Amino acid sequence: MWESMSRLLGVKIRHLRRRYRLTQTDVAQRLSLATHSHVSHLETGTKTPSLSLVLKIANLFGITTDDLLRDTITADQISVHDQPGSPDDQPQLQQLGAKLRYLRIRGDWTQAEVSRELGLAAQAHISYLESNRKEPSIDLLLKIADFFGVSIDYLLRDEIPVELDSPAQDDLS
Repeated sequence: MWESMSRLLGVKIRHLRRRYRLTQTDVAQRLSLATHSHVSHLETGTKTPSLSLVLKIANLFGITTDDLLRDTITADQISVHDQPGSPDDQPQLQQLGAKLRYLRIRGDWTQAEVSRELGLAAQAHISYLESNRKEPSIDLLLKIADFFGVSIDYLLRDEIPVELDSPAQDDLS
C-alpha cells in the first residue's frame, strides 16, 4: 500500500544534473554543500537527504518534490526548464506540523489512530511531528502524503497554505 523510500532519487538527481550539464561540484555549490562527495553519495543512494535538502534540490531543478521522491515518476518523465533555478537558502518546513494536524483533524482522526494506520509504534510520534519537534523520514513522509491523499509538495512547501478547500492529491500536485 505505501510507497517506500525513493529508489530512483539518486538516478533523478544524476539525470537532472546531466540534463543541465552541471558537475557534482556545481550542484554542491548551488546547494551550499561542503563538497561534491555529498552529491555523489546522493546519486549512488548511500546517503539520504534531509527534507530541507530535498526542497533545495527540487527548487534548484524547478521540479516538485513529488517528481523527485515518488518512484512512480521516472527521471525521463520529469519536465525540466531551460535553465536550473536557484534553491532557497534555508527552506523552513515550519508548516509541516500544522498541515499534518489540519489533515488529521479534518479527517476526524486521533493521533493514536493515525499512528496505527501509518505503522508507528507510538502516538507520541505524531505529536512530535505536529509540534515540529521531529522531522519525518522520507518513507514516513510518503506514507503521510498517501494516507491523507495529498502531494508531498503540500506537506513540505510552506508557501502552500495549511487550509485548502479540498486537500485532494489532484488539487495539490
